Amino acid sequence: LIYRNQWKSVTVPYETYGASFEFKARLMQWAKVDPGHRTGFFTKSKKNLAFGINFFRDKAGDAAMGTTQVNISVAQQVALDERNTLAVGIQGGIVQRSINYSKIRWDSQYNGTSYNASLPTGETNIPSNFIYGDYTAGIQWNYGKGEMYIAANNEVKANLGFAVHHISQPKQSFVGDKEKLFAKFVGHGGCVFGISNSNVLIAPSFMYLRQGPQQEINVGTMIKYKLHENTKYTGFKQASVVSIGGFYRNKDAVAIMGQFELNKWALGVSYDLNFSGLKQVSTGRGGIEITLRFFSPNPYLFQAKSRI
Repeated sequence: LIYRNQWKSVTVPYETYGASFEFKARLMQWAKVDPGHRTGFFTKSKKNLAFGINFFRDKAGDAAMGTTQVNISVAQQVALDERNTLAVGIQGGIVQRSINYSKIRWDSQYNGTSYNASLPTGETNIPSNFIYGDYTAGIQWNYGKGEMYIAANNEVKANLGFAVHHISQPKQSFVGDKEKLFAKFVGHGGCVFGISNSNVLIAPSFMYLRQGPQQEINVGTMIKYKLHENTKYTGFKQASVVSIGGFYRNKDAVAIMGQFELNKWALGVSYDLNFSGLKQVSTGRGGIEITLRFFSPNPYLFQAKSRI
């Protein structure tokens, strides 16, 4: 779950809500070591198929211009060897764009001395919403080794991925123009490595986005501190981890972040400090973001080795 409230100090705040759910489908548990033989030894399948659904709602500005989107995704992960996996995924969904014209003031509604909402707007046959399909595809490499317990804490995880959003470049206009949404290209990566014989992990990451003439770079680091570990097999004692860090968004803002994990739950909070040209009216106050995550099975239980 995610909630974001941005630029409240400037105008009507931009609000974002989101929710997502993902699960693995165990379609095939075992595979033949030698498929050419009618009988023989079997080994556990190294393929995982996953499905997901997510919901997104955004409302912005005085006219309450909104975006509502629902997506369904499917991904296939294949183990390349004991430490490396490769995942490929696709996503498709429906998007609705909307606007509230009653909250807009038009030039024709000024009578020469003041604004009069009862005067006609002069605009006719403009739809207040439209719907289109949206599609995404991506690929990600994952790496993992080592143990996550404080006694060793020598785990290393890494990932590198690339995705293309808005593949069909859908039209973006309330008035029937042929203006299209640029395809968005996203590259991202990160790693987590433990400091041996301690309860500290370092997690740097980056993300690069390119959409038409616009681009964005996000880079930063989280520092994770293990307060407690789970009982290795019973889980009677629950693991807890606290994380703090910061991220830089080029020419725009710095985000300060914190997260607390307890067993299967994680609660995160971040706040943007704006330093772009908007700072003159925002006084540096960007937006607050709150996330809540539930993960099952417990990521800290029954895992002598790290898994991606």
